[in-house]
Amino acid sequence: MLWDKQYLYVAFVCTDDDVWSYSDKADDELWNGDVGELFIKPSVSERPYYEFVTAPNGAQYDGRYTSRGSGGFN
Repeated sequence: MLWDKQYLYVAFVCTDDDVWSYSDKADDELWNGDVGELFIKPSVSERPYYEFVTAPNGAQYDGRYTSRGSGGFN
């Protein structure tokens, strides 16, 4: 993970002998298959956090959650 004044850069190296993807649709429940996930909470004092998911087939999910355990996404 690296950052500069404008961007956050994140790289994953994941290995698995039995890789599979749940779906190839964007913003689907990709976490039901093999994925790499990144959670970001930009502020200690603010509640929202963000989730980014990438499946082995390139499908992606991104969500904004108002607080931990709030259910659903915005």
